[in-house]
Amino acid sequence: MYTIYIDGNLLFSTAQQDDAHIILNPKLSLDIESAGSFSFVIPPGHALHDAIYKMKSIVTVYQDDALIFRGRVLEDERDFYNQKDVYCEGDRSFLLDSLWAEQTVSGTAQDLFRSLISNHNAQVDSEKQFTVGRITAVDANTTYEGEMSVETRRYWDTSTMIEERLISVYGGYIRTRTEGGTTYIDWLEDFE
Repeated sequence: MYTIYIDGNLLFSTAQQDDAHIILNPKLSLDIESAGSFSFVIPPGHALHDAIYKMKSIVTVYQDDALIFRGRVLEDERDFYNQKDVYCEGDRSFLLDSLWAEQTVSGTAQDLFRSLISNHNAQVDSEKQFTVGRITAVDANTTYEGEMSVETRRYWDTSTMIEERLISVYGGYIRTRTEGGTTYIDWLEDFE
């Protein structure tokens, strides 16, 4: 059974298919290397047709009781029949909403990861924040060997900083997960 919510309101459920909660052409793409995506078409008679907000609305997709996708609405284009084509990107894309300014951080690779997430959290709304979870890509004593500061007068988004300064140097991958109402971000060595 699949259940989909938008901003906590029921958008669709395979268990309850009435005209007020029907969506068309749902497509879910889960990718371990990227944020993933979810798209659907919402007809004008849907109860939430006018309650979808670009870059703000949070969409969650559950398979049975397991959360399999969490993200935000990136696009919602109306067609000739007033149907909305909605495209959502996964919550890992929230890391694009914060910037890392030139600064120096010393310590371990794990310290840099924690600093990046803390900096991100200070710049975004609570629904886009992460709690640092498991880190298995590097051990706690791995000293960061790269240049910690970013080029003068240049800002990088947090996602690029993680990719360029951590993943490309030490490997691993980033995973987000939600447990007990808390959204964690993990930096893992291997796929689980």
